[in-house]
Amino acid sequence: VRFGRDGASYTSRYVETSRYLQEAAAGKAVFGKIADLAGFSGLAMMILNAARGWCGVIDRSKGEGNANTSLIYHAGRLLALQEADRPYGVRVLCDGVMETIGEAAFNGKTVTPFTAHPKLHPGTGYLHAFSYGYEKFPKSDVTLHSVSPDGRLERSSEITGLGGASMMHDFAITNDYAVF
Repeated sequence: VRFGRDGASYTSRYVETSRYLQEAAAGKAVFGKIADLAGFSGLAMMILNAARGWCGVIDRSKGEGNANTSLIYHAGRLLALQEADRPYGVRVLCDGVMETIGEAAFNGKTVTPFTAHPKLHPGTGYLHAFSYGYEKFPKSDVTLHSVSPDGRLERSSEITGLGGASMMHDFAITNDYAVF
């Protein structure tokens, strides 16, 4: 929403994630959605989605998200976020049109799918985020990322001792701890 002398105007655009581009090329939805995962038909949908990946219909290695959960501005970039994908850089132009810059890399390093709710430390300016996945299921696969105020990925630390895979939506930070 843009507010100006002539009133308010609204612009809506999709973030051009890998998922978006693959589905646009196919002309239809080819990735499964969370709403598809109910009951026996949900199990069938999971198998179908896995088969699409195995057969090359979809490329899951580039992410499966749609970057529609939250936005954060850090190190001169506006990032669009969703847990199932890497962050995407977006730009909002003066006329209100949004453009996708592309998958965000931090000093040339890409990260694993990124939480949609990273935390900015007010004292240091560091952005802290976590990622998780099921690549090591049933073991934990959680990583804590620290991005410097100038946008450099300073550290990615695997978190151990969780005892099993889980889905975490959010976390908190203190001066000394990340709390999951």
